Amino acid sequence: MLSSGNYQVDWTVLGNDGHKMSGNYAFVVKHGHEHHASH
Repeated sequence: MLSSGNYQVDWTVLGNDGHKMSGNYAFVVKHGHEHHASH
């Protein structure tokens, strides 16, 4: 399990044709009391 905090993922892939693609995304992990909304 990840510790609480801000994280960023940087990724890179190389296709079979040699074409490189990359990107990134960020997310936050917060631990504590969980609250689930009713649907």
